[in-house]
Amino acid sequence: MAHVRVAVRPEMLHWAMTRSHRPATDFKAYPLEEWLEGKREPTLNQLEKFARTARTPIGLMLLDDPPGSDLPLTDYRTIRSASVTTTSAELEDAVHLVQRRQTWYRDYLIDQGQAPNDLVRSATTRDVPGEVADRLRDVLDFGLARRRPGTWQETRNRLVTAAESAGVLVMIAGYVGSTHRGLDVDEFRGFCLVDDMAPALFVNGKDSKAAQMFTLLHELGHILLGRSALDRPDLDAGDGDDVERWCNAVAANVLVPLDDLRARFEPGQPMEDSLRVLTDRYRASGLVVLSQLHHLELLTWERYIAERDAERTRALEALEARDSDGGNYYATAPHMISPTFLEAVARETRAMRTTYSEAMSLLHARSLKSLEGLLSRVEE
Repeated sequence: MAHVRVAVRPEMLHWAMTRSHRPATDFKAYPLEEWLEGKREPTLNQLEKFARTARTPIGLMLLDDPPGSDLPLTDYRTIRSASVTTTSAELEDAVHLVQRRQTWYRDYLIDQGQAPNDLVRSATTRDVPGEVADRLRDVLDFGLARRRPGTWQETRNRLVTAAESAGVLVMIAGYVGSTHRGLDVDEFRGFCLVDDMAPALFVNGKDSKAAQMFTLLHELGHILLGRSALDRPDLDAGDGDDVERWCNAVAANVLVPLDDLRARFEPGQPMEDSLRVLTDRYRASGLVVLSQLHHLELLTWERYIAERDAERTRALEALEARDSDGGNYYATAPHMISPTFLEAVARETRAMRTTYSEAMSLLHARSLKSLEGLLSRVEE
């Protein structure tokens, strides 16, 4: 029996490969030259395998033109401020997963008679970032009266708990759902989806813990402004962009209050020694501390640039050398999914108001066994 061949436009093959962000070597098993030049059409079996390699639904491969991106986000930058015309399949799928969770949780809150979240649209870029940071620090109970706890991960988890207590769904993951499809920190560091009832933010878990905390606070800044965003909260971001600069300033001031920094900084010490002490106190990256020192005019522009470049090199080396977050999936899953969201889905599923199939989709559980593992985690 002859192989069934499928007419697929070369433009769609190019689009799928670009969207996948995978190297050309991953596609060397396919006769791409023949397909792209129209000399031969792929068989159905070949196209199915190609679609899996490109991480693209085969149905999309058969369209006449690539579908437009429908990401509900107003801003987009890469970590290097480069212009981006396509987003990866992993990023798109992560955004759509958060969208589904947010929609479900919004309906859940309405059923519970919950009022809209008063953090959303509670500030504008005309507000002084330091004053907004003071208010946000109070909301998060993240002051310096008592030392910020233990490890960087414990501090990050404390911030997550505080943000969720304020009604914001927080998800921190380095992969799409429960898959092994990693998210690229060179593509994005975080995003938020603003909603009056159920604001949600996502932090790229591939980043360092210090960067994750800055991203979390940066995205909270967007939520305060009421503006959904996909961006890379970086202290050098936002040249000419008032919103990015404002969110950066709020995040930096929550972590490193200027008055406290002015009192603690000792100009005579070697900078690397000073940063070691100050980053430990604030649980903030050396880049954030340096930015705040420059803001206080305790560093000249020339010295700030030199120290910043040296610290950035150290930070990148540390990020490349660190071990990935391994361990028990069920122990780390709540922060990947959002502890509040997981608890709500578990409660509704056990009460039979949410079906097991819907719960599996929302939690990205690959089987009933993994779903039970997640639900049981909440009940421990």
